[in-house]
Amino acid sequence: MSAFTLIRTELETRRRELVVVSAADVDPDYRRVLLAGELDGWTSPGADDHVRLFFPVEGIPMETWPSREFTPIPVGPAVAFEFVLHDGGVASDWARAAGPGDRVVMGGPRRTMAIDGEPAWYVLLGDRTAEPAIRRFLASIPEDTPRHVVIADTPQLIEAMNALPELPGDGFVFAAAEQSVVAAARAFLESRGIPIDSAVIKGYWRRGLSADAPK
Repeated sequence: MSAFTLIRTELETRRRELVVVSAADVDPDYRRVLLAGELDGWTSPGADDHVRLFFPVEGIPMETWPSREFTPIPVGPAVAFEFVLHDGGVASDWARAAGPGDRVVMGGPRRTMAIDGEPAWYVLLGDRTAEPAIRRFLASIPEDTPRHVVIADTPQLIEAMNALPELPGDGFVFAAAEQSVVAAARAFLESRGIPIDSAVIKGYWRRGLSADAPK
């Protein structure tokens, strides 16, 4: 029997109007936006939770606004989001122009995942779109628990994943990047004898579409 299990729970959700408190570039390709507003009762307990942000378009109903999914980062009474900046993405364009007072609508998370028990180790793999989730996982790991963290573009990520040493005991694997990481990560799990139900494997975006395109 594994030393831990992954517990998934459905959450009650509603859409909430938020406003930008601040926005700043972390580096030339990455921007962090802090939002506040209708957050009473809102919760995001899981490291890889996702919410949907709806970006305003004047003159059309909110239900038809373009929307994208992101990992929320709770910050006290506010919530932050981090955007990979690139040309031609709805979310990227919004984040690049965002300033105090700008509004956005958030829905979710609809479900959350908790780790019940203590994995012997953690393997956390992702590209830059997965950085927020990886940092949230790291914040919850006991200091004395081994962890292997790789953040890289998908080809280098897959290469680093396959080069990981054999790890004893029952551990947890998180891998999220471009869609091709899914098949590669599943093959990695099979080759190491790691049960799929001890892992979270996600394609956050698809090659040929912008990195903030709907998943």
